[in-house]
Amino acid sequence: MAHQPSHQQRPQGQGYPQGSGQYSPGSGAQGPAYGGRSPYDVTGQEPPTQWQRTPAQHAAPAGAGRATAQPYAYAAQGGAVQANPVTSRRGGAGGRRGGGARVGVTVLVGVVCLLVGALLGLLLLSRVVRLPQSTLPMTLTESQLDDVVGTYTYDGTVYTITAREAIEDSVSVDSRKNDDGTYDAPTADMILSYARDSILAAQVAAEGITVTDDELNQYMQDFASTTDLATIAEQYSMTQDQARRMLIEAEGVKELRDSVVGTVPTKPAEPQAPSDGDTETTNSTYAQYIISLLGSNWDSTNNTWANTDNAYYEALKDASFSATSANYEAAEAAYSVAASQYSSQLSSANEQWNDYVNSLMSKGSITIDTLQS
Repeated sequence: MAHQPSHQQRPQGQGYPQGSGQYSPGSGAQGPAYGGRSPYDVTGQEPPTQWQRTPAQHAAPAGAGRATAQPYAYAAQGGAVQANPVTSRRGGAGGRRGGGARVGVTVLVGVVCLLVGALLGLLLLSRVVRLPQSTLPMTLTESQLDDVVGTYTYDGTVYTITAREAIEDSVSVDSRKNDDGTYDAPTADMILSYARDSILAAQVAAEGITVTDDELNQYMQDFASTTDLATIAEQYSMTQDQARRMLIEAEGVKELRDSVVGTVPTKPAEPQAPSDGDTETTNSTYAQYIISLLGSNWDSTNNTWANTDNAYYEALKDASFSATSANYEAAEAAYSVAASQYSSQLSSANEQWNDYVNSLMSKGSITIDTLQS
């Protein structure tokens, strides 16, 4: 049984929008998407019993925007820390587009999945290195916001994560500010989420996915029922620049997902029950509702079944249904078939997306300088 460190997960429902460059909605259900394991124990492996603290080997390349603080990488006793240049996702070659703050893809993807099919998947890194004790203070000064709080390796390159970056991956820095002028340090979940989001964002860019203004506006409408950026930013405790980057990045991830799994099926709407409680009386409204669900199984030219070898026909062959009339009971029977097919299609798409995302995450590993929740 894998070791599960004691911690408190971020409360559900606190996903925040995210974005950057030319991407879009992600999600960040930071919590129980780990199959019952701790988010720090995503491998299912027993943790090493001894640890050694090793300074990161190389300074960041010029212009990488790396914080001056010296990060420390933790590795299992006898294990090796990758001997690659440490770079920052905030700038330099391979950095995130646009630089600066950006809100986590994982967060928005999670929120968006509620809208388009819950296809976030389990975002796993191939190795999460857990620390024996917290090395990050609970609060930070203004100058410490740019200190390194973790590093992650992806495709052989090591990237640093600053406190500011980890915080701004989900909320604004000001929202973490205390009355004494200090800032609450980022949690381990925030740092881990930042690494995952950066990997997804890099894949969106690698696939050449860009987001148009029309796509962004449509996503905003679907996500928040508004195209007013200020309203969304206020709702998620972030600046408007953060909100825009988050939304763009989240839409990019959505488009990446759609390119992997195809068009996400739309959840069917239930038929409206009769106000008088009479479920047997027929009318044309229920007939049209049923026909709208049948798709290619219905011949609209001849107003009859196109074929009888389908689940809808089996459910409706003895029901009160014709091209012009049907009752509520028949509509409910058709809905039951549609809901079952939707669930099956969604499950298949979800599995496909999970496999794809995990294939990306399996190329990475991460060190985190805190176990704070």
